[in-house]
Amino acid sequence: MGDKARSKDSSMRDDAARASLTGESFEDDAAAGGASDAAAGCVKASPAAKTRRLCIACAAALIAVLAALQAVSFSVRSVDANNRLSFGDVGIQAVETMRGPSGEEVAVPDEPVAVGIEGEHSRIVRVRNTSSHPVFVRVSLHMQGTDEHGAASNADDLASYTIGDPAWSYRDGWYYYDAVLGAGETSAPVITGLSIDADGAQERYRGGTLDFTVDAVAVQSENNGPSVFEAEGWPQKEGR
Repeated sequence: MGDKARSKDSSMRDDAARASLTGESFEDDAAAGGASDAAAGCVKASPAAKTRRLCIACAAALIAVLAALQAVSFSVRSVDANNRLSFGDVGIQAVETMRGPSGEEVAVPDEPVAVGIEGEHSRIVRVRNTSSHPVFVRVSLHMQGTDEHGAASNADDLASYTIGDPAWSYRDGWYYYDAVLGAGETSAPVITGLSIDADGAQERYRGGTLDFTVDAVAVQSENNGPSVFEAEGWPQKEGR
């Protein structure tokens, strides 16, 4: 070997000895070079760093989803939907049911239910004639909101409905049953579904409640016009 080669080999042995004594390694030089490259924007994040950032992003997304669920945790309650209403010799009952988990028709529970993010609910509304006379019937549907401070206001604009049987026709804020409802009979469904604007409910009634009300009224059909639309003597109630 030449003098230059011997000198280079000796230098490498000296460096190794210093590394052994000080705990350093030749990789430190690479790390130092990597730091310089990082300063110049040339070094990519390590897999561990990427994983940490991904976990943080996932956690933030989960928090956002949970916050959204909490924000729409209102309740929808049905009010006066099953009360008997009597007008002279005429008596009717608004009957409300819903679809159960297996698709069967079940009674609506008394406890409030969450509006949910989509705001879609199964609601089937019918009217039963509890009197001994045939009647004409009309129904009005209302939604009222109450905020977390107890202030109530009209929320009809937040609700839309899936119309049931075509025997029901909408006019002037009322759904009219285009048939005579005989004594003891129950009508075809007025609606089969209820949809609530969840975003609008969140904005106006966060922490409060939404109350769904069914107003059903009736008049005797005997000697009272040829159809429900010509009938007279309706109880004075405001329709939607």
